[in-house]
Amino acid sequence: MKDKLYFRIANERGLRYTAEVSVELKEGKEQPVFSASVSVGNGYRFLMGGQCFDEIVEKYTFVNPERKALFMEIYDLWMRNHLNDRNAGTPKQIEALKNGFDNWCGERGINPSNDRYTNQCEYLRTLDLYEDKGYLVNEEPYRYGSGWIYRPISEDDLKRINVVLK
Repeated sequence: MKDKLYFRIANERGLRYTAEVSVELKEGKEQPVFSASVSVGNGYRFLMGGQCFDEIVEKYTFVNPERKALFMEIYDLWMRNHLNDRNAGTPKQIEALKNGFDNWCGERGINPSNDRYTNQCEYLRTLDLYEDKGYLVNEEPYRYGSGWIYRPISEDDLKRINVVLK
């Protein structure tokens, strides 16, 4: 299932744009795969596109406030499930990165955005999680970033996605 939804937004100067949000739920190799992207423009000029949901939420207001709830629903689903078949790490590795990577970088004076993958690998090595011995692939511990791991979409989120796509 696939759909496009449209939202009128305005920047701090009152300039109005249309945000075209594409939402898709398709059957992947293993189970459903969710994706969402956005394209923003004013009919004459393309402003931004791709994965810019954060920027829209932070810097734009909704011309029709009643539509904001739907956009925020898509935003939440995007944050939780976007490309759920493309995870570089196991659940343990992802959790470790969420809970300590930025602090680890800060303690070393490293910008977490610079050479992100290499720094993530180094951080996971310090935790003995670069190879997750509890997650085997072909009878070998999974090395961070060596493949794509599928993350299932919860039943609740699948229901929410289906409501958005109706």
